[in-house]
Amino acid sequence: MKNKTEILRTFYLYGVCVVTLTMFVFGIIAFTSEMLNLLFLGGEEVAEWAYSILSIVRNASLIVVGGLIFLYHWKIISRERHTKKEVKSDE
Repeated sequence: MKNKTEILRTFYLYGVCVVTLTMFVFGIIAFTSEMLNLLFLGGEEVAEWAYSILSIVRNASLIVVGGLIFLYHWKIISRERHTKKEVKSDE
């Protein structure tokens, strides 16, 4: 049976993965939406262009940060699952 710290660590790792994957997906959705608005609807005022570009940069950073944090934590989870399988097969 797992001890409390292992259970808490597992919840933490999977929780971070869920949150960062959600950040990544919403970042992609918002980035795509803003790019389509900028390319096809094309605001006529400078303020609309500035807002669109600012939004694109913000969403791109959300994609990059969310994606990298997700990959880092998922790699930790995969490594731990792989080592646990090796330990079980050795027994």
